[in-house]
Amino acid sequence: MIKIVFSICMLLGFISFQAKAQQANHFNSWWIYSANFRMHDQFSVNAMYAWSRNDFVKNWQQSLAGFGLNYYHKRNVEFGAGYEWIERFPYGEQPLPNQISIHRFFQKITVKNKIGNVGITNVIRFNQEYINADFRYFIINHIGLKIPIQLNSKNTKLSIRFTEGIIINHGKWVTQSYFGQNRAYVGLNVLIRQSIGVDLGYLNHYIIKENQLTENNHTLFFKLTHNLDFRKKISNH
Repeated sequence: MIKIVFSICMLLGFISFQAKAQQANHFNSWWIYSANFRMHDQFSVNAMYAWSRNDFVKNWQQSLAGFGLNYYHKRNVEFGAGYEWIERFPYGEQPLPNQISIHRFFQKITVKNKIGNVGITNVIRFNQEYINADFRYFIINHIGLKIPIQLNSKNTKLSIRFTEGIIINHGKWVTQSYFGQNRAYVGLNVLIRQSIGVDLGYLNHYIIKENQLTENNHTLFFKLTHNLDFRKKISNH
């Protein structure tokens, strides 16, 4: 009963915030390259660069370069940690006063399961951002579904992917809303080769900012994933 009352209060508070907030609508695009280097049965290294643009591709929104280390604890459980360097630019109807640099450290837990042929992924990621000589903290809970489209009896190279990511702020720096962002995505995943995949789709990126400002960003999402397995080469040496 307490949980139900708490959920209703959170929902009413969010609706009230929505009514008061001034919202900006943008059309953006995200272009991402992610490479995973499998060095061992239990370890891999990941590198990523994300190029985010505002007004489709006209203006800078964000540049993000990062790397991480992954540990495969069990067949369906992974642990990871890493670092990201971010340059965030003034853009859109509610621009930042100036360009800012962010140093982000993260730790994550990934759990993968299947129901029939549908893949289910749940990622909980803890983030610490060093920005303007201070630290900010937030948690991302990211849930994804991957539904294969059976084109032939041998293998499936095309899938539909749904993801939902919620960002929760925490710590002393939070003065207004603990709910920071919502990222809802739907798109196609294409396996070009065994080691190369492409995601293309639509991302609705909703952001709650300070001073009752919000953004509702309609985003074209493109991601190229490259998985390289070096285990056989390393063992042969």
